[in-house]
Amino acid sequence: MPRATLYRSLRPFARPLALLFHRSLVIENPERVPGEGPVVLAANHPNMLLDVLLLGASTKRTLHFLGKATLFRNPVLGFALRLSGVLPVHRRKESPDRMGENLDTFAACHRLLAEGGAIAIFPEGVSHDRDAVLPLKTGCARIVLEAEAKTSFGLMSVIVPVGISFSNREIFRSDALVVFGEPLDPSRHFDAYRRDPPGAVKGLTRDLELALQKVAPHVPHEEDEMLVQILRGFFAGEIPKTGDRLLLDRRLVDAISDFRDRHPLDYRRLRRKLLGYARVSGVVGLSDGAPERSYRLSPVVRYLTPRILLAVAGLPFFLAGAAFHYIPYKLPALLARLLASESVERATIKLLGGLVTFPVFYGAAALLTGRLRLLALLPPLGLFALYYAEMTAELLREARIFFAQGRLKPWRDELAGELEALRQEHEALENRPSG
Repeated sequence: MPRATLYRSLRPFARPLALLFHRSLVIENPERVPGEGPVVLAANHPNMLLDVLLLGASTKRTLHFLGKATLFRNPVLGFALRLSGVLPVHRRKESPDRMGENLDTFAACHRLLAEGGAIAIFPEGVSHDRDAVLPLKTGCARIVLEAEAKTSFGLMSVIVPVGISFSNREIFRSDALVVFGEPLDPSRHFDAYRRDPPGAVKGLTRDLELALQKVAPHVPHEEDEMLVQILRGFFAGEIPKTGDRLLLDRRLVDAISDFRDRHPLDYRRLRRKLLGYARVSGVVGLSDGAPERSYRLSPVVRYLTPRILLAVAGLPFFLAGAAFHYIPYKLPALLARLLASESVERATIKLLGGLVTFPVFYGAAALLTGRLRLLALLPPLGLFALYYAEMTAELLREARIFFAQGRLKPWRDELAGELEALRQEHEALENRPSG
């Protein structure tokens, strides 16, 4: 089994780093990953690098990732990846003449599973910015069934679907959610594999795709993705904070599809109204259809007093921290805009760039001033500046909402009434006796 020495040494830092990059990290059902024995974690792939970080932060198992072979072309990066136990996979669109080399990677995966190891794979085969599970490649199912066949189907391996989602994958300090689904038992496909290996692989892949759709965001029609986000805001009072939101999203997808099929003209009219409201409410910081706030004197005073005091007392420390950290914070974002056109690439470049720019600037400050104590002082100063900026941004957002809410409320109430009538109509149709 590859030793993954570098992965093991860096794993203790995965959780703190994930919490630094995300304001909130919720991990649901991590106990569904077996503590020992052969397991494959199969996750959706909304972000090239953060997905790896979140999986590493969410389980204590030593994970051996499958990564695209082009990453190994850089000798330094390739050495680090091999030292981390990453196994290269050649993709047809990039290396059509080297697909045969994947047999060596598959064989290494078989050995890993036979030795009770854990593999992490992104079966969509590509990182993307859709709120949907793309059609899966068959590699995951093939690896598991081939490994079982080599041991006379006695490994008792399992596949755990993992859903990863972000409130905004491009924004630093967004919220992240990792949901582990019910483990899939591949044994129900063993008999079929003995008779028809390709058919059994396709069958297990279909099972995995359905399982992944239950734990990851899945809006089949791309045009509905923004609409689901807006409608989620209108039903904010009913939305759970964690993975149960996925269930609500599926209900919204079904309702949108039903309404579009039955009333196509009304659907287009209402969609335009919702998108228009979302644009205006977004300008003032009111997230989509979020309900109006209630501003009573006593809660407002309790909310404002400590924040205003901290804003005043902490201003000098914020200015010092912001002044030093501005360039290393902005450089990765600038590089992302210059080097990447897709959101998934930009987020990855920002993460990798930040891992370089901050240590470089810290080291340069210590060397130029001759004061090594800066290496201990600058990181907490930067964290304080980050917290201060988030706090003041929240205060300004609340102020914008307070002054704009009176003008938005009639618009929102009109839309909410229309949506409630449609919800009741949809539920009546769902509950109507068949026949």
